[in-house]
Amino acid sequence: MRNRRFVGFIAVVLAALLLAGCGTEEAERFPEEETEAVAEKDSEREEDAGPKEEDVQRKEPEFDGESENSEVLEELDRYMEEKDITGLFDAFQECLEEHPELSDELKERKTKYLGQISAVYDEMIAEADGMMAASNWEGATEKLNEIVLLQNEKFSELDSYLEIVSGRQVYYGEYRRMQEPLDLLDITPFDSGDGCFYRDDSDRENSNYNNYFFYIDRYGNTYKKYYELQVGKTNEKGEIPYVIFDSEQKYDIFRAKYVSHDEMKEDKVFHIEVYGDDTLLYTSESFTSYQEPMEIELDITGYRMIKFVAVREDHNLPLAEKIPSVGLVEAGFYHSVMPGFEYYTP
Repeated sequence: MRNRRFVGFIAVVLAALLLAGCGTEEAERFPEEETEAVAEKDSEREEDAGPKEEDVQRKEPEFDGESENSEVLEELDRYMEEKDITGLFDAFQECLEEHPELSDELKERKTKYLGQISAVYDEMIAEADGMMAASNWEGATEKLNEIVLLQNEKFSELDSYLEIVSGRQVYYGEYRRMQEPLDLLDITPFDSGDGCFYRDDSDRENSNYNNYFFYIDRYGNTYKKYYELQVGKTNEKGEIPYVIFDSEQKYDIFRAKYVSHDEMKEDKVFHIEVYGDDTLLYTSESFTSYQEPMEIELDITGYRMIKFVAVREDHNLPLAEKIPSVGLVEAGFYHSVMPGFEYYTP
């Protein structure tokens, strides 16, 4: 009996110890799980509340001065990319004034821009050359003038291009002169003697025949522009009337026609003489006022002052009622050989 009680007591004690151990283990696990749950709830509340003040402060440097300066420089680069040289110059000057802290960066940028602008100018000159070689004189000149407008009062380091453009314009003028004949009737004679006249629609007073708008020959042909050489006696200086032109020794061919005026009713005899620097280059056959228009082509290589006279041969006959004259028409200087075009190379 006593043994049974002892065994029962031991069983109760063991059960109590087992219960105590399980409670302690459960108690130790619960705080960890509860802590994790609380942490998750706190994290959710923080996300709902938005970024912390510390995070906001860390994002603010995106709008600092360094970023602003970068945008300024990028804007300058865009002007250059678009080849807007005027806009680039104005923006660059503004940056120098408003951003002195960027002086070093702007110096580096300027060196780069000068090289890029030089390339743009070279392209424009090459384009102008192409126009000139294709006889587009106006287009070529306009393209060169664009460079002058772009460069004038801008980056002074590139002012040498103004000299290049000026030299190119001179070259274009020379090449154009070599391409096109010089129309004598579009310029004023270098000098003229007594009895020498020139008339076109805008100059009616400088003529013996003010009733006419054109020079009319004996065959009814009319000429809008002409030089009129009287065929009469020598003047007070003993000179035969003449007209003279300065070829500047730049041409080697002279072409023209000469005709008799329709007022020359009498059949007078005369001829034409052409001089190069007082050297007789040409003497026409004798002809009368009924002579049909005659063409002339002369080699004037090496001569500068080209003089034309009409010489009357029947000096013993009385002067006509109307002083006879010869009209010089369709006159011009030409080149026998055309030169090749020299393209600009930077």
